[in-house]
Amino acid sequence: MELIKAGADVFSKGIKFKIGIHLIILILLAMFLVDFVMLISSEKALLKSEIKRGRTFMSTLKFYLNENLSPASLQNRHDLMRKLERVVETAEYTCVLVVDTDGNTIFSGRCNDTAADRSFGLAREALHTGRESIDFFQTTWGVLWKQGQNLVISAPVMDGSK
Repeated sequence: MELIKAGADVFSKGIKFKIGIHLIILILLAMFLVDFVMLISSEKALLKSEIKRGRTFMSTLKFYLNENLSPASLQNRHDLMRKLERVVETAEYTCVLVVDTDGNTIFSGRCNDTAADRSFGLAREALHTGRESIDFFQTTWGVLWKQGQNLVISAPVMDGSK
């Protein structure tokens, strides 16, 4: 009888130990999943913030161009280029490209060849459709998978009457 009682004590202590280990593993797994969800949520919020920042810049540019310039005055654009260069440097945009209705580049600030080509195509598409577009190109490693590296927001900034 003593042998059975001793065996039951060891068996019950082993079960408690296994349950404790399982609980610790479940708690650690839950903590990891909560951190992962928070990281993905933060990433989405940051992306929305960058899109909003780009839209704000385009709204400011649209207001400035529509109030102060006409397509004819875009030919003498040194003042515009100087102001845009200052904004691009201050806001730390990777690339800013302004294209006129004929598809001529008015301003290209801090653009490498790949970004300029992609941005130019999307700018022409925005001019033809009259709608804003948001696109990603090139990839980089995100949290656990590859995702878009560069965000391109293109929209027409001049009213159709000008």
